[in-house]
Amino acid sequence: MLDHVTTNHQKTILFGSYPQSLVTEEALIRRLNEMAGVLPTENRPEKWTSYHFYYNNRPFDFCWYIDLTDGDKRYRGVYFSEWRPNITDLLEDDYEECSETYEPAQQANGYKRKTVYWFLFEPIEWRVLYQGEDLALLLSCRSLDAREFFHATDQDDIEVATHVPVDPNDYSYSDLRFFLTEIFYRDAFSERERERIVETEIINDTQSTVSYDQSDDLRGQDNPFVCKNTSDKLFALSVQEVTDPLFGFDPNPRNSDSMRRVIPTDYAQALGAGKVKVDCPSKGYGGWWLRSPDKDCPVDARYVMPDGSADWDDGLVTLNNLGVVPALWIKRR
Repeated sequence: MLDHVTTNHQKTILFGSYPQSLVTEEALIRRLNEMAGVLPTENRPEKWTSYHFYYNNRPFDFCWYIDLTDGDKRYRGVYFSEWRPNITDLLEDDYEECSETYEPAQQANGYKRKTVYWFLFEPIEWRVLYQGEDLALLLSCRSLDAREFFHATDQDDIEVATHVPVDPNDYSYSDLRFFLTEIFYRDAFSERERERIVETEIINDTQSTVSYDQSDDLRGQDNPFVCKNTSDKLFALSVQEVTDPLFGFDPNPRNSDSMRRVIPTDYAQALGAGKVKVDCPSKGYGGWWLRSPDKDCPVDARYVMPDGSADWDDGLVTLNNLGVVPALWIKRR
């Protein structure tokens, strides 16, 4: 059975683990730094692994991680020689000017270049959106990472990555989907936990891109950028799912819904997940990606605003300062 459960769409379960809280204990930081050894450079990664984050339309080695165990606890170290631009296809010549105009989220969040930060792997808390007799639908209570929807908007660059001509907001080929189904699935769950995650058909039709409260006429409107259905164990929610009252959400996407508000973890902020400034009423909350494409533009995808609204807000697919909030179906027993 599911553990750690409360009631009324506030049911939560601890399942899997992922780097989340920043380590602040100085003695532990020194010990982990010694274990990590020599810091990486572009040409010599040492013991570290590059995130291969995109910049100037291609992956670069300027941000690395390393996973270490100390006692019975696991930690992830993060080190970056340059701040991660908020846009993956930002051209090199524009980087300095853009950095001055659009402060990189890592910098805005207080993280410094050429400094090692350590994050504790902690149990992931999931909100139970729906419980059937055998299965339950879970959504992370926090934004756990920061990724772009897709790293390019130019068709030539897209075909280099996908080998076929697709729209940048095609979820089936997106970097977001790859991260969830490959990287996050690998890093967040043990082999035993993976056995409980159910692969399901993810609906990506036009209706999935329309909010629950829309009229039947609006539901029937075509979205030319929808993609084929996918079969996945991890996924991002759609516009319809994030406005479905069955899952506890406000059906009106224009409303500021507390159920849709999420706070990015320390780790997500270190990777560039943005959060609302202190002088905003929704202090500390961040936007997060949905899998639905915008209906008017092939380079835009839908997301939830920091205040929890999810109207026709859409973001350029190459933005990487939006958070990742995974969803999954799990066997209850």
